[in-house]
Amino acid sequence: MTSEENIPEESNIPAPDVQVFHAMFDENKEVMLLIDPESGEIVDANQAAMEFYGYAKVKLCSMSINEINTMSPEQITMERQRALHEERNYFIFPHRLSNGDERIVEVYSSPIFLYGKQLLFSTIHDITNHKPLEKVMWVRPQ
Repeated sequence: MTSEENIPEESNIPAPDVQVFHAMFDENKEVMLLIDPESGEIVDANQAAMEFYGYAKVKLCSMSINEINTMSPEQITMERQRALHEERNYFIFPHRLSNGDERIVEVYSSPIFLYGKQLLFSTIHDITNHKPLEKVMWVRPQ
């Protein structure tokens, strides 16, 4: 399933702009997700995200970010709201891959209006091997 197959007919973005967005989104080597800020549902994922997380697109797009981010659901919801209201756009989170491995990722997340609603456009970078864990600023789930 391609992202273009997921585009609702009532998108508020003109068709050429949606096509440009998806060309940049789908073909980009950066891990990218579109997330519903209210529910945490993963609305779309690019090929790089599928390769990084180890899930097929259908599976990844049926998941909530809460199934990947290992922080508490309350913390994740609070951070999504911060991103939605543009109070913060940079985060460091622990994310779990399909094989059970946990990676430390930095996430840049900004609101975008797409598919007729506000979504969070998130790019994810694996920094597990880049920063000593004792210096990473995130709260470890209990």
